[in-house]
Parts: sequence; structure tokens; C-alpha cells
Amino acid sequence: MKNKYYGPIVTAVVVMAFIGGYFYLSNDNDYYNSYRLQGNCTNNALDLSMTAMAPMIPAMMGLSDVSTNSTNGSVNETALNEAVNNATLALNYQQKMLKSAKTDTEKNYAKTLIEQSNALLSYLGIVKTMGTNKNSANNTEFMNQLESFSNQTQTYQNELQTIIKGDTTFKNRLKQEDQKNNN
Repeated sequence: MKNKYYGPIVTAVVVMAFIGGYFYLSNDNDYYNSYRLQGNCTNNALDLSMTAMAPMIPAMMGLSDVSTNSTNGSVNETALNEAVNNATLALNYQQKMLKSAKTDTEKNYAKTLIEQSNALLSYLGIVKTMGTNKNSANNTEFMNQLESFSNQTQTYQNELQTIIKGDTTFKNRLKQEDQKNNN
């Protein structure tokens, strides 16, 4: 090959490496940006679900309507709808995480988050159903479902912790992202 072709070939290789590195880092940023956003949405969904359930608790305990401030023990529909919206947004971000995951650890973590969000959405559906039905026979059923959801959530949290503990690099990156989110 003649010397006059080396310059353009080297330039093309450098440009391709730069473009490849950009897309690699861009995907990396997509995963961790989605991680932070899904975390915020999940926390909002959980907070709002507690707000939605607050009027139900006195009625489930058999307290009078006076103590419930005339809520009749029904679910707070606005808070519940917002909780569902936030849980759905979290699920969308988690699916984006799965799509942009590069390692098995990232994929497994995203899959577990997706399962957890699907369980949360199912639970919010139960809250809606039970919140509109004031039959005291359903209170026991609702409390059993609440306990089941709590156990299921703990199982998902344990799975997430196992995934994190299995990959030190991933653990450090999540810690770094959590610190960014808290600042």
C-alpha cells in the first residue's frame, strides 16, 4: 500500500472508534439514568399508595365515620391513580434498563425490578377493588393480600441484594448513582 492511503485509513479507524465509544457510553448512561428515574417513580408510587390507603385503615379497624373525617373508609382515588401512573412510569424505565443492559448482572437486576413493579401494579389493583368495597369480610382477605404482597416484595428485595453483592463493579456504580440522586 502506498503511504498516501495510511492517513485516511487511520482517520477512519479513529472516527469509528470514537463513534463506537460514544454509543457504548450513551447506552451505559441510558441504563443508569433509567435506574435513577425508575427509583424516583417507584418511591413516589409507594408513598402515594400509602396516602391512597390511609382513609381505608380506620374503617377496616371498625372505627366510626367521625374518626375518618367523612371519607367513609373508601380509597383516596386521586392518590391511587397517581400511584398507578408512577408505578407504570417506573415499569417503563425498568424496561428501558433491560433494553440497554450490557451485562448479565444489569439484565437480571432490571428483570427483577420489572417483576417487582408488575407485583406493585397488581397490588394497587387490589387496593382499588378493596377500597370501593366496605364489606368487613373482605378486610381479612385484603390484609392477607397485603401480607402476601409484603412477603413478595421482601423476596424481590433479597433477589436484588443478591444480584448487587455478586458484582462489585455494579454495586459501586449503583452506589454512585444513588449518591447522585440524593444530591
